[in-house]
Amino acid sequence: MVQGDGQGRLPAQLPWSPFPVQDWSTMPPAGRPDDDQLRVPGGEPTPEPGWFPDPSWAPPGRRRAWLPTVVMALCLLMVGSSLFLTDLVGSAAPAQGSAVFVPEDGAAWYSEQRSLAGGRAITTRQVTESARYVGPEGVSSLDFTLGSRVLGAVGGSAGLNAVQFWRTTTTQVGTLDSTHQRVQVYAVSDAVELVAESGPSSTYVYRPALVELPARVTAGSSWSTRGSATDQLNYAASFTASAADAGCITVTGTIAYTSLSGQPGLLRRLARTWCENQGVVSSSEEQPGVRVTEQRRTGPGEMATLQTTAEPWTWPASQQWVAHDHGVITVDPYFGQGPMVSTPASMPPVLTASGLQIRTSTAGQDLIAFTPKTRDDWMALWRMHPGGTVLSLTAFGDVVVATTSERTLVGYSASGVRLWRVELDELVLTAPQRVSTGAIVATSVGGEVLTIDLATGRTGWRASIGSDVGARVSAGAGTVVVLSRNGDAVALRAADGHELWRVALTDPSHAAVLGDTVVVLDDNYVNGFDRRSGERRWRAVYPSLVGDVITLQGLVVVVGKEGTLAIDGSGRVRWRRQGYLDMVSDGTDLVGLTGDRADVLSRGGALRSSFAIPRYTAVSARHALVHPQGLWLFSGGWPFKDYSNGS
Repeated sequence: MVQGDGQGRLPAQLPWSPFPVQDWSTMPPAGRPDDDQLRVPGGEPTPEPGWFPDPSWAPPGRRRAWLPTVVMALCLLMVGSSLFLTDLVGSAAPAQGSAVFVPEDGAAWYSEQRSLAGGRAITTRQVTESARYVGPEGVSSLDFTLGSRVLGAVGGSAGLNAVQFWRTTTTQVGTLDSTHQRVQVYAVSDAVELVAESGPSSTYVYRPALVELPARVTAGSSWSTRGSATDQLNYAASFTASAADAGCITVTGTIAYTSLSGQPGLLRRLARTWCENQGVVSSSEEQPGVRVTEQRRTGPGEMATLQTTAEPWTWPASQQWVAHDHGVITVDPYFGQGPMVSTPASMPPVLTASGLQIRTSTAGQDLIAFTPKTRDDWMALWRMHPGGTVLSLTAFGDVVVATTSERTLVGYSASGVRLWRVELDELVLTAPQRVSTGAIVATSVGGEVLTIDLATGRTGWRASIGSDVGARVSAGAGTVVVLSRNGDAVALRAADGHELWRVALTDPSHAAVLGDTVVVLDDNYVNGFDRRSGERRWRAVYPSLVGDVITLQGLVVVVGKEGTLAIDGSGRVRWRRQGYLDMVSDGTDLVGLTGDRADVLSRGGALRSSFAIPRYTAVSARHALVHPQGLWLFSGGWPFKDYSNGS
């Protein structure tokens, strides 16, 4: 037996082992699996070399079973603190005067618009979202060219921090054209003042802001404002308020535009009914030869069939991939194009089935869809605002789902239409997963598990596992697997949420369903459980901190900085490679990212190609997103790199 030095210290030359070793000469050859370490019940020991005790290993950093729990608790504390501060800011300045008519952040409503022009009537459905910002965020949440003019209209950067903005974004249902988004920007204090309106047919920036509702407006109030509306136009507005239903008021009046020399131009006759906490619930507008009315409705109405899955594809020959840099711009229908402002949130972008990139902005927490404009530049197609802070973002075909700090899940179509909103009692920190072609499953931190229809937002079954949840839910083969913070792996029947089995573990972090096997990573072990009974079939050692787990055509690929392991449902190690910081897959091949290189691997672990990528730094987040022609790499800013053989 090896003796210490009498002070509890072992000799420095003693090699490290995950368990006490009396005599290293009795151990299997380095890198060869011990029969007892990985054996398929009733079968032979796995023949592949693997990560098993090796005298050359250095001691790993000391792991504590409680560390993930503490980290999770700190994350929850930080999120909870931000929610508290948000609530505190909101309650510090309660709505007063006419500001009581402004909806809350993240509110949305549907309306029907009827346009009559030249004897022809057109009826469309649209959805409007409400966003509340303070200071620079209000300017940064706009296209650059419009935002710069709004900044000038409110007096520039001096005093901008005190300005409370309200932005409404209206999107026409059934189109994928950004020119069909109408944006209105208001400054809100006791009064509600229109700073800018930008739409398909016209854009105005009012200096001074056009008073929509004066402070403490009442029936019989009259008011007027005048100033400039564009670089070429002045405006004069005159309104009167009259009584409406309880909590509402109707405003009628005109906005007359004239040239800078005083020549009369467009005259708009308006009637709008405002209701407390709802904004404008009905309106009409008349211009020469045109009359437009809008009325609130329930839901988006009939829509084209939503594609909730993406067509399968595989990458072309990766050996022919070349790097290409892409810029990102914004385009206002009137003021033209400009750069993206603010910064993207440190969250992986997603790709819809129709080919849109969806990214999240830090300023304003908007979801922004991007599409190619030229070979070199992508443009912002639409912006939507689910409310609060976006915690996760996922695309299921052409349905985009965001979870938010408002304890909601919000679904959008690829055309920028809000489809539904589901409210929960607790936060959903991790991305939902697909449970069927048209439904997803989500888990809250409090342990609630529920299914949601992707097209309608209707909830299916709900279940509780009786403990907090911090890991991503997994689903497959009619089974949903949830990992609790108290160490349980819980399997639920996907059809109705019935609990199938529960296994007590130490520190489960990742799970995957692979045919009839549920694979669960627990501390330094990969476990295989029978999907129906929960009986453990096998266990393998994985001496590395796990970064991610990817399922790939009958394999589970475990990714860590120290090594990558591919294992099948029977527990047999199929291949192993070096460690990677991140890994993504197209469903057939894999791309592993190191600090400065990307390796394209086949399903069998063979290296197909390798190419250099910008060196990774911890200053900003780096995300990889696969697409049918190759790989996009995002590194902290809006511009990104494309590695593909596409033109």
